[in-house]
Amino acid sequence: MKVAGFLRDFGMFWWDFIVGDSLTLAIGVLVSVGLAFALVHTAPSGVVEVVLPLVVAATLAASLIRR
Repeated sequence: MKVAGFLRDFGMFWWDFIVGDSLTLAIGVLVSVGLAFALVHTAPSGVVEVVLPLVVAATLAASLIRR
């Protein structure tokens, strides 16, 4: 019983730490990091420097629109 409570509390801590108040920003960060990783390994040089700021700006705009 104590192990299950510890795991639940541990999971809730990380959920609150990562997501906090904005699920939109948490998902945007995950998408940005995943997209950057994929582009670095597949796209021509310089694509990440153009695409990543656009994704970050779109994430921030989506976060502000929801408020």
